[in-house]
Amino acid sequence: MAQFFQAVKESGILTDEQYKKVQAEQAEVRNSTFYSALKRAKVLSDEQLVDFSCSFFGMKRIGNAFKAQLDYTATVQVEGSVEQAIADQMFVLMVDGRRAFVINDPEMDSLRNKAASALGMEPDFALITGEEYKVILQYQLTPRAISEQADRIKVSASGGDNIAESEAASYTQKLLDMLIGAALTRRASDLHLLPLSDTHAQVMLRIDGELYHYADIKADILSNLRNRLKTMSKVGGDTADQPVEGQISTMHKGNRIDIRINILHSSIGFDFNMRFIDANLKGLEELGLSKENYENYMRLLHMTKGLVILCGPTGSGKTSLLYAGFKKLLSENKAIFTIEDPVEIVLPGTTQIQVKKEKGMSYADRFPSALRHDPDVIGIGETRTLEVAEQTVQAANTGHLVLCDLFLVEKARQLLPSIRRR
Repeated sequence: MAQFFQAVKESGILTDEQYKKVQAEQAEVRNSTFYSALKRAKVLSDEQLVDFSCSFFGMKRIGNAFKAQLDYTATVQVEGSVEQAIADQMFVLMVDGRRAFVINDPEMDSLRNKAASALGMEPDFALITGEEYKVILQYQLTPRAISEQADRIKVSASGGDNIAESEAASYTQKLLDMLIGAALTRRASDLHLLPLSDTHAQVMLRIDGELYHYADIKADILSNLRNRLKTMSKVGGDTADQPVEGQISTMHKGNRIDIRINILHSSIGFDFNMRFIDANLKGLEELGLSKENYENYMRLLHMTKGLVILCGPTGSGKTSLLYAGFKKLLSENKAIFTIEDPVEIVLPGTTQIQVKKEKGMSYADRFPSALRHDPDVIGIGETRTLEVAEQTVQAANTGHLVLCDLFLVEKARQLLPSIRRR
């Protein structure tokens, strides 16, 4: 039987120049197979490489890997853990009632022998494309890995062994990194940890305004996560009943992400919310607005007075649109004064004031300062109370342009009758 590299050369799917490129790629990496060099060289599409390799090695080409279900038991039986399966990019899927062992490199006979030995049978070996792997990683492997990591954590106990506590802290930090990484990869606006019982909690992600169940973790480690976040954000919550409200930052794909933390003690346990805010503010042209909506928003931004209310459910992009509008106005040398609780995104060139309720500085106290500051535009953080709504309307009546956002699931036109009545 011809070797794989010979079959590739004789098939004519590569030009001589492409074939030499793959050979050079293979020579650069110690113990590299020709298959892995082909992947790195990117001279074939993923589909071409997988289809050709499946035909040569007699492996299964899963028709729709997106719909296949992870066989968790068999995966752990072979790999030892989901974490190791992710590292090796090898796992077991159930396809049409049969196990298909997805393998990372079909030229590695040792991997095939390992799988057959662990499963006690010769499984159907399979290959998938890089895009299919990304989807399986996000939707099936990572949620399982999160649950697995949570199970490794021993609950904090005062006066315990220092080594055990240090190990628990390390495992807790890793779990937190995994949770945040999964949320950012899925482009979630919020991450919720919701206790359902004394033993069970759910990881929920808000994506495009909708809340989705993502993973399950044991509830008793929520106290570990609370203590870790409290330390990282350097805020209060000295007793269990006190809320933890703070902010931390992380990097994701080269961008700084600010994470606003809110932890409450419910009747069942600690209830977490983490809101993700991209500190690298997008311009108005980058938000994907239709031409009509862009022009309408620009017209509103250039009014000299009045009230512009940005409405929508949680995670719908109200804050992004609000700040993109501020950024546009700053480029036109407009004086902008904002009153927020809290300041969501630091925007150089604007005067941003944070409400400090614990020090008796409310929205009502801040409005007179805003009006005396000679602004062209006043920005108001999310309008949550009647007091803030009334102050916002009064500011608009003074001849200023006021922009604010408002949580509203239904259509904005339902606001009009109530505004007219006032």
